[in-house]
Amino acid sequence: MRFGSSPAECAGLPDTPAPCLDFVPIGEYHDSMKKLCLLALIAILPGCGVGVGIGGFGFAVGIGAPPEAPASDDLPTGFRIDDATIAITVADDGTYTGTRTLARTVTAPAGVRHVQRATIDFDPETQRVTLVDASVTQPDGTRIAVTADNVFTAPSEQAQRTPHFARSRTTTVIFPQLRVGSRTHVTWRFEQRSPTPFGFTQVWRAPLAVPVTRATITLDVPDASPVRCAGFDVDIARERRGSRRRIVATLSDYRGHEPEYAQVVAEDVVPTFVASSVDAWETVGARFAEAWADRVVVTPDVEALAAEIVGDRTGLDAARAIYRWVCRNVHYVQVYLGTGDRSLPHPSTDVMRDRYGDCKDHYVLFAALLRARDIRCEPAFVRWKRSWRTLPLPTPLQFDHCVAYLPDFDVWANPTDPFADLGVLDQALSDQFVVVGTTDGRVARTPTARPDDNRYTCDHDVTIEPTGTVRGTSRIGATGRPATRFRARLARNADPAAVATSLLWRTSLGGIGDIQSSDPTDLDAPFTCSGAWVSPKALDVDDRIYLTTPTGVDFLTPDVARRFLSAAARTMPIVIGAVDVTRTFTIHLPDGYTAERVPPDRTRENAIGHYRSTVRVADDGTIAIRRHLRLARDVVSAADYGPLRALLRDLDRDARATIVLRRTAAP
Repeated sequence: MRFGSSPAECAGLPDTPAPCLDFVPIGEYHDSMKKLCLLALIAILPGCGVGVGIGGFGFAVGIGAPPEAPASDDLPTGFRIDDATIAITVADDGTYTGTRTLARTVTAPAGVRHVQRATIDFDPETQRVTLVDASVTQPDGTRIAVTADNVFTAPSEQAQRTPHFARSRTTTVIFPQLRVGSRTHVTWRFEQRSPTPFGFTQVWRAPLAVPVTRATITLDVPDASPVRCAGFDVDIARERRGSRRRIVATLSDYRGHEPEYAQVVAEDVVPTFVASSVDAWETVGARFAEAWADRVVVTPDVEALAAEIVGDRTGLDAARAIYRWVCRNVHYVQVYLGTGDRSLPHPSTDVMRDRYGDCKDHYVLFAALLRARDIRCEPAFVRWKRSWRTLPLPTPLQFDHCVAYLPDFDVWANPTDPFADLGVLDQALSDQFVVVGTTDGRVARTPTARPDDNRYTCDHDVTIEPTGTVRGTSRIGATGRPATRFRARLARNADPAAVATSLLWRTSLGGIGDIQSSDPTDLDAPFTCSGAWVSPKALDVDDRIYLTTPTGVDFLTPDVARRFLSAAARTMPIVIGAVDVTRTFTIHLPDGYTAERVPPDRTRENAIGHYRSTVRVADDGTIAIRRHLRLARDVVSAADYGPLRALLRDLDRDARATIVLRRTAAP
């Protein structure tokens, strides 16, 4: 049972964006940005949680501290949870005491490293944790007690990453002599010694792929307490005992889910139990707004800077200029000046002076500059991950990031993303439930993505030489999220030739090349990119030449779509990305050859989108190919995977189709 850890780690899934069709996997930029934003936001709720162990029933408290995302081959496997029990007694003021017990059995060699340790994170200023008991029972029944030599307490990983901000510590138990069949047991006692701003609000989640024989959460709360409970796929029983209420949530014989490629995050599909004393979602927004109200400071210096940025622009054009200035000039850095600043953004004047900050610091400066030009701006709290299931009760645990909403223009913005223009939201920020920080609080949803706003075009001009060498040029254009992703990739790579070559490595012909692009950091200029490339002697030259469509320098080669293809039925939603992709190819044949066989035209349209491919052979033998894929949704349900798969199969079939050139004249 995991007590206070991040949902992704509890579930055993990496909390990184899936490689979707509207971008190429480009590393961990957005994931690390998301993690840092979450670290910043947790400061609003100091002392809200204690974190325990790996591979257990998840318990997230406060707005949580994210772990490093495990690699896909590091998912917890090879063990089961036999028993996970949490019992908590809540006081009138929302403080609490409790115990947590976890028993796990190693079922395969891979499980040893996952069960080897149990950890608990705590804030020593507001919480107390005691190890009650830890032991290993071997397959023959021998019991090995864990001694003090196997128990360590040190600054937590979060505290090591963010000194002067996180003060939590970690106690770790290392279990000795583990092998297949070993059963570990650990019991902790914990105490929350001071009330938290939102009262008692906590979330438990089952792991995604780890079987759970039985998990039980018992809450003992005062009868007058505002604490309510709800959940997904767990049994909840309630009873009154004198002046107190007893709530018991139970999960039995949970088999877990096999992870699926590009699925929504685990927390959207696993059994979940929520306890919260927050009366309404609007209350969350109102309390955040109250805490942040005096941080959006407009001074003469702020007014002067806003006037300099805006010039003679007004309205939305002025807002866009301010947004782009913040993205270009304020860097994302997780540094706090002292413990007194832990629960709030820095004043906008400090952020303007220092030109760095986290998500809430970016927001307050953006809002202050807008206010100086009489443009309204509101903070909006959102979940920045591939998750679209809203928790069943109001709690700040729903959120891990702050974006900005401009009500005068109905425009949303994420000023922590230096490569996304005003109104462009990351896939994991689109169609998300949000709470807006106003005096009374307000709930809303961010806009649903449209393929027309996320376009990608790539035009290839290809020449096949008599030696079998293939040369080409590629011209790329992108708007919306594809432009954001490709700007980020090019900005992080100092060597454009290395980017071009890495793209060519993914193609059937290989080769080397170079890229020229607009300044990826300049949001004032549309994103454009071009590449020149060569695949030396890539084809065998004979009476017939066999080849597939030469891809060249292209961010969205068909292998990106191919990863989403599976013969198996889906059981979980797939995150794909609303996008409009057009790729054209003009192929010039070597002298003395003609096209004997080309791929057929193909058209398919269904509820998910459409795909069309046309192939034409000109009188001079030039082959012209146009392929257009349009996907209407960011997320496709398991029930609709069949239509999606049909579109992607057509695309993949055309990409793999053989083009045959026949020699018609002697060389």
